[in-house]
Amino acid sequence: MAQTYIKKNATPKKEYKFKIVARNVYGIGVKSNEAIISTGQRPSAPATITSVNPVIDGTKDYSVIHIAWKAPEDNGSPITHYKVKILKKNNSDGGQYVEDKNMCDGSKKGADGNLPLKCILKSVDLKNNFNYKIADRLLAVVVACNKVGCSSDSKPNTKTKGQVDELKPFTLIGGRKTRN
Repeated sequence: MAQTYIKKNATPKKEYKFKIVARNVYGIGVKSNEAIISTGQRPSAPATITSVNPVIDGTKDYSVIHIAWKAPEDNGSPITHYKVKILKKNNSDGGQYVEDKNMCDGSKKGADGNLPLKCILKSVDLKNNFNYKIADRLLAVVVACNKVGCSSDSKPNTKTKGQVDELKPFTLIGGRKTRN
């Protein structure tokens, strides 16, 4: 026989701990393990993602791309981790967004105890593992998660300029192209 319990006047953005015990004509049973219920909701999706090539000594470094996002609203339950999903390109349908924790692990807290809000991706890894070509722009989405669940995907970073490797100028000489 199932029973329902409704916690009246629950406080928003709070966790409640419950234990359940059964009782019948023979007495009281063993208490259950503790269940933690949150009155929060899934977090909002990060609103803005940027991807840029860093500038070192006045020159863009195309060997890496910095991707960053702002922490979204946690909606009453603290964000526990991020999923950074990179577009894995293919020739048939454009590709799909894939999480690769080896390239960007949004669940590892830094020395300050905070979750990361940025990652540094290597162009060579994007070419080898995600089928990017020279001068392609990195496309990624970020998902925020808490104990209640995960947000929807953020919008892709289509308006930022994180470029995979530099397209070097070339000259045609006698029908052959050579890189300058």
